[in-house]
Amino acid sequence: MRHIFNHKYLLNRHIKRLLLSCVISSAPAIWTYGMENTSYIGENDGPTSIVILNQDEASLTTDTHPAQPNHFTWGADIGSSIDMSGNDMSSIDIDAHFGYKNGIIRTLGVGAGIKSAIGNSYTAIPVYAMLRTSFTRNPTLCFFDLKMGYSFNTLTDGINQNSFYGSAGLGFNLYTTQEFKSHIILAYTFMNMDSYYSTDNIYNDINNYSGLSVKIGINF
Repeated sequence: MRHIFNHKYLLNRHIKRLLLSCVISSAPAIWTYGMENTSYIGENDGPTSIVILNQDEASLTTDTHPAQPNHFTWGADIGSSIDMSGNDMSSIDIDAHFGYKNGIIRTLGVGAGIKSAIGNSYTAIPVYAMLRTSFTRNPTLCFFDLKMGYSFNTLTDGINQNSFYGSAGLGFNLYTTQEFKSHIILAYTFMNMDSYYSTDNIYNDINNYSGLSVKIGINF
């Protein structure tokens, strides 16, 4: 019996040594895997409590910042104006602008255009500050279009006559998406102008310019 007991004792010692060597040899691999697949998030006020999440769960807790809104806008308009002042200055008009936008303001910025008269050499190049707004954040059919600035005018015979430029109009939204907005604008335009003598010493009697315009445009 004693001989059998000694054999069992030696066998148990060999088994324990084999298990211990397996645990020791596999410990570095287990430690490395745990470090690669876990991220330390934080600890509470207690001395030993910590919260451990894997990297996928941690990324979900941090990638929650919303995209910042874009406040830059630009656009262009093209149309025609009818001269109501009798100066024979009905024209084709092209305008471009850029500026700031938000939920209430459609455009607050600066712009420039060209008014090329139909049938003669009158040309006006207005440069202006502008405001387009509906004064509400709610979707609307209409908006106001206001412009004020200075116009560089070329009359017949190459005579230059610069003047104040002002325009007030009402816009109507057409097709609208998240990327752009299209519209049509009906506007009244005023420029102060004086009579002048041409290079041939011919007197040209003109009045202050008043015109009605229709333009179609797009904003980005």
